[in-house]
Amino acid sequence: MYDLVVYGGTPAGIIAAYEAAVSGKSVLLIESSQHMGGMMTGGLTASDYHDPSSVGGRALEFFYRVCKEYQLTPRSPNGKFGSLRSGKSSKFIFPQWDFEPHVAENVFNQMLQESHVTCVLGQRLDRVGSRGIFKQANHIVSITMETGEVYQGKIFIDATYEGDLMALAGVPYSLGRESNQMYNESFNGIQPHSEYRGLVDPYVVAGDPTSGLLPGIDPVSPGNFGDGDNRVQAFNFRLCMTQDPDNRISVSKPDNYDPKDYELLARLIAKSPNETLGGIILKFAPLPNNKADANSAYQFSSDLVSMMSSAWPEASYAERDAMFKRYADYTKGLLWFAANDNRVPFSLRQQASEWGLAADDLSITEICRIVYIYVRRVVCVVCIQ
Repeated sequence: MYDLVVYGGTPAGIIAAYEAAVSGKSVLLIESSQHMGGMMTGGLTASDYHDPSSVGGRALEFFYRVCKEYQLTPRSPNGKFGSLRSGKSSKFIFPQWDFEPHVAENVFNQMLQESHVTCVLGQRLDRVGSRGIFKQANHIVSITMETGEVYQGKIFIDATYEGDLMALAGVPYSLGRESNQMYNESFNGIQPHSEYRGLVDPYVVAGDPTSGLLPGIDPVSPGNFGDGDNRVQAFNFRLCMTQDPDNRISVSKPDNYDPKDYELLARLIAKSPNETLGGIILKFAPLPNNKADANSAYQFSSDLVSMMSSAWPEASYAERDAMFKRYADYTKGLLWFAANDNRVPFSLRQQASEWGLAADDLSITEICRIVYIYVRRVVCVVCIQ
């Protein structure tokens, strides 16, 4: 039996496990994928720190360790040391906010090894019925994985993005956006953007409502400003990309590529044919060694706008796997569209063809190391007594 069992190798899970272990507790950390680090090793590596003085504790330790890791690692033959926002000399140790995914994973693994946290990869909680959890009164005694492995602990932490363990334990939660009225706030709830209306024609055949709507267009009104709903924000892959020809992998055309998936973007580009790749399709944040963190940008980008994101938290593993594939195929299709589709001006296609996925930051998913799925269950009760 462990003093602490953490389910979810996200940054929060890793730091919780690390802190408990350095305090002398026996700790088990379980991660369902083959990589520790969640979003911070899965592509979101241009940190949204904004004000450096707001970062402290173990989080700040991590960013210092990233800087040290770069100083101990030989430079890439074709790369540069880094796009260090602080501008300080590399002979000093200071927080490095932007980094490559595999470097972040190395740092997290070092922290776990140093603190002697027991780590288990590739294990998912059995979510069928209640057989994945054993409780005495309201206290979790053990959890069971799909493989049949049983792990016992005195305390359990759910550090997953979906909150699967808490949901299985019966912790109350809600999904979606609260209305402004619920907590007398003004920045939550439905937020329609009138500036997006009329940008492009939404119909399959431009000007013909009988032809149907293009993918990405919802026939239902979003609702009134400030109202609540059950929707979750759109998901995307955060991609580690490079222009280095020796480390660049171009994405091939997906077998199920559907040109209509990108028709809205094609129509946007037609209205602004002189835009750059970073000005209309993707947003790039510089990383060390000639790489970039590519994120969704503007009206139509790598965010796949659909109701799949709202269904993800409570979906079965099989359903999530199917959604994962849909997101991966959509993202591959977007990259292929930008570099090859005749609806894209030649100059823009040429820019897109200069970018590819960074080979040394890929895993078996081909598209990125770990899917960037940013799901949040709004938990009403955060502990089980």
